[in-house]
Amino acid sequence: VGMELLAPVPGQFSGRAILVETAPEPGAFKAELRVSDALGLVERIPLPAEGGTVEWTGTLPGGTPLPAGAYSFEVVSLDETGTVIGTQTPPIYAEVMEARPSGDGVQLILAGGHGIGADEIGAIRAGRD
Repeated sequence: VGMELLAPVPGQFSGRAILVETAPEPGAFKAELRVSDALGLVERIPLPAEGGTVEWTGTLPGGTPLPAGAYSFEVVSLDETGTVIGTQTPPIYAEVMEARPSGDGVQLILAGGHGIGADEIGAIRAGRD
C-alpha cells in the first residue's frame, strides 16, 4: 500500500501527472495516445513510432486543466496511409490503495477503485510524493 505499480489500467487523475508507457505496434509509421473520460475522447497526443514514456499532465494543449477523475488511455498505431494497424491499452503507474485476499491470491485495489491481480503487474516502485 502506498507503492506504485505499472499495469494497463485506467488512471485516476487528481492534479498530478500520470506516467504512461507507450509502445506502438511494430511497423507503425506513426502513433497517437488517446485519452478519454466517461464522456468520451478528450485529447489525442502524437507519439513517435518507437513510443516511450508520456507524462500526461491533465491539461489540454491550450492549458485548460481537466477535472479530477478517471481517464483511460489507448495507443493507436497507424500505417503510412493513416489506417489503424493496432490499438492497445498502455500500462501506467498507479498508486496501490489496498490489498485484499481473493480466490486466486491477492487483489490490489488502485486509486480510483480498479482492482488487479499480481499477474497483471509490470513493475512496482516507491510512491511519488
